[in-house]
Amino acid sequence: MSVGNLKELIDENHAIVSSSVGPEYYVSILSIVDKDQLEPGCAIFMHNKVLFVVGLLQDEVDPMVSVTKVEKAPLESYADIGGLDAQIQEIKEDVELHLTHHELYEDISIKPPKGFILYGEPGTGRTLLAKAVTNSTSAIFLRVVGSELIQKYLGDGPKLVRELFRVANDLSPSIVFIDEIDAVGTKRYVAHSGAEREIQRTMLELLNQLDGFDSRGDVKVILATNKIESLDPALLRPGRIDRKIEFPLPDINTRRRIFQIHISRMTLADDVNLEEFVMTKDEFSGANILRPSALKLDCLL
Repeated sequence: MSVGNLKELIDENHAIVSSSVGPEYYVSILSIVDKDQLEPGCAIFMHNKVLFVVGLLQDEVDPMVSVTKVEKAPLESYADIGGLDAQIQEIKEDVELHLTHHELYEDISIKPPKGFILYGEPGTGRTLLAKAVTNSTSAIFLRVVGSELIQKYLGDGPKLVRELFRVANDLSPSIVFIDEIDAVGTKRYVAHSGAEREIQRTMLELLNQLDGFDSRGDVKVILATNKIESLDPALLRPGRIDRKIEFPLPDINTRRRIFQIHISRMTLADDVNLEEFVMTKDEFSGANILRPSALKLDCLL
């Protein structure tokens, strides 16, 4: 899903639009769209795969969210992940199953988890797994980096959080992924500066939003951090964040699987022995393994 602008209405079922992720297109307009509100220059939601106009971006939605945070459907899948079998299984059971078969929870009167936090060393696959489950559920993926709430939009953090959740509800089923949550979710203390007070206001608004939506709905919240020990206990309490999932550095078997996934797209020279890389004693993360320096791509053809 991406956000674009309507350039010209051809007829009630077709239009010319410009996409935020590409050039202009001649597209169809789905019947669910309120065509009376369509006019040249308005912002629209467009499905990336089939190039249909699927919705109208309301004026009250903050453009910082609508333009920069509604990302196109992720292409990553579970097959792109080396290892993390336990983490994938938990995400499948608690996120994917509810978004695709919510009636199962209703039939046995189980309240599904509302929020999740993925924690561990940098580069261990948290964002990749969040994108993979979004792909699997055909949900909308809304991603924001916690540090940007403070640094990029100073003074607008609480407003941006509110609009982020409003867009998530409007476009449900959706997954809200907040990376680097430690930038706004650290333990509270006496604030001595405007920046510190802004962080705390943003944190309080996030708590309000987590309290304010129904876990039985079609919005899931996934937070990510490599500093879980610094987070405020109020953020992590059950009812807000119901699952904590650790992402460790890859062991030998996981390293081997990561290499196997990515070398399948390459042609290797005869003298390249990947077991030397797999068995190294260095504590590589998955992201480190994929770096050209780790693979020594000068040895590859």
